[in-house]
Amino acid sequence: MGRAGIRWAIGCRGARVRAKVSRCADDLGEGFTVSEEVQRPTGLEGPPWFVANELLAFVVELAALVLLCWWGFATGDGVLLSLLLGLGTPAVAIVLWWLCAAPKSKLQPGLAVVLVVKALVLGGGAAALYGLGHPVAAVVAGFVVVVNTTVAEVFRRRTPGYGT
Repeated sequence: MGRAGIRWAIGCRGARVRAKVSRCADDLGEGFTVSEEVQRPTGLEGPPWFVANELLAFVVELAALVLLCWWGFATGDGVLLSLLLGLGTPAVAIVLWWLCAAPKSKLQPGLAVVLVVKALVLGGGAAALYGLGHPVAAVVAGFVVVVNTTVAEVFRRRTPGYGT
């Protein structure tokens, strides 16, 4: 490419990234400039509260997996059953989530199926916390799950291009 200079002027505004490419006149023989706008996802769009709720949703999902794992290891009698429950329960939850509840899920089910899977996985995390002997924390976790999921699902449906 010789002395060609490639400059990227990145101006993030929502999901738009402007890419400006210029090449030196020495390499092409004439002055030459190419400028184009490229659509690239830069992350979540929307008001700050929406982005914060999406981040909370991710943390709640991870917490549910950790709680299911903790419950499985604490519940099982013997090493083999503890391993099976401690690793198997979150693994089943991950597969269910991947198939049905993830924004880019393989099956793309309707809202009812998504909510059932979320209730099983996220509610299962709260139930696991209760089973571990923390009833107050389980109620708080359940409340956070319900409010977060309600806000997320209502506003995800209103956000154009979400999950595509």
